[in-house]
Amino acid sequence: MKLKVFIEEAGCNRRKLDIRTIRAYLEGNDYELTSSPEDADKILVATCAFKKLEEDESVQRIRHFRKYGPKIIVYGCLPDIARERYKEFADIPKVAPYEIENIEIFFPGNAKRFTEIVDSNLIARQNGGVFKAVARVMQTKPKMNREFFHRILASGRKKLKDILFPPVAPYYLFICRGCVGKCSYCAIRRAIGPVRSKPIPTVVSEFQRGVKEGYRDFIILGDDPGCYGIDLGITFPDLLESLFNAKSEFDKSKKDMGGSIREIAFHINEIHPKFFIPYTDQLLEMEGFSSVRSILCPVQSGSNRILELMQREHTAEQFEEAVKKIQSKQPQISFNTQLIIGYPSETEEDFQKTLESVVRCKFNYVVVFPYDDKDGTDSSLQPDKIPADIIEKRVRKAFNYFAKKGVTAYYKCP
Repeated sequence: MKLKVFIEEAGCNRRKLDIRTIRAYLEGNDYELTSSPEDADKILVATCAFKKLEEDESVQRIRHFRKYGPKIIVYGCLPDIARERYKEFADIPKVAPYEIENIEIFFPGNAKRFTEIVDSNLIARQNGGVFKAVARVMQTKPKMNREFFHRILASGRKKLKDILFPPVAPYYLFICRGCVGKCSYCAIRRAIGPVRSKPIPTVVSEFQRGVKEGYRDFIILGDDPGCYGIDLGITFPDLLESLFNAKSEFDKSKKDMGGSIREIAFHINEIHPKFFIPYTDQLLEMEGFSSVRSILCPVQSGSNRILELMQREHTAEQFEEAVKKIQSKQPQISFNTQLIIGYPSETEEDFQKTLESVVRCKFNYVVVFPYDDKDGTDSSLQPDKIPADIIEKRVRKAFNYFAKKGVTAYYKCP
């Protein structure tokens, strides 16, 4: 008889897709997925350590589940990003995103190998409503501060909106793992490893499958989509061209289907500016680029001095020029970004430059992250750390500034 498995899901959309694929692997090998950890023979706890908030929540979550003893397996970024903190759980086995195939070590003797499982393209909606979501957060003993209540309120609003106006489910195209960036503040690359791209035919096949299943919104993401193809000798624009061609073929066949069919739209998530900037002209030359509806491009700062310290490999002016060029020729595209507030040595002038840059770029929304040190990163060794109370004041000031300028701001990605 196969084991019962309980899965505690958490993390970014990439890791949630990983978990959905792991679920498919277990179901494909006849494991029973249970909603009760007490009844489970194995417990898989997903973790995140993107920022301190997620790191703290993941640590508390493992502490909550470790009472189940040897049943636990940890998946996700926490062990590699927060190595010192994870020493508390040295006795608990772990699997990092870059070695996701190793999950089958803990479920041996199966007919289907993990590499035979088709990647998931859908993220399940959380059931249970607002109260269950709040209870899950409280389980991690969060710090009751301004950010906590803002997140709870935002979550409640979103769930209410989803009830009144059910959202159209997006279809995810997870095109590549890994990163070649050397950002001074980032420890994520330790968890995601080198770049591994899916071949273009595989991604196009996933897109075509989504179209046949009735999906029309396709979110293109990777640990950094701009890295796509570096390991295969091709580029991200090469992939987009193939996807646009596949969309064009579908568009030509629509007239034979009858009825009204919603247009296909692409959304590019979290592409690094150092790729977005040089690809701009090439993208604008593509006829199919008009089907792109949104781009999330994390600029992090509007100060060139801070960008250089961050090792972001671009300037604020280069980024603004690329954004405005696309906005002028493809106004249907919604631009979104992410910021880090309080990077070591950030002055009030640097901070103000960042705020003004966001407004000039006319972003649809911006996600504001307070800076925090990560083990073993270059930025953690840099002097002139900004005190936590000053960072908190700047974050509040940023939210107030954006509200006055009509820019929607979030504490975490919506």
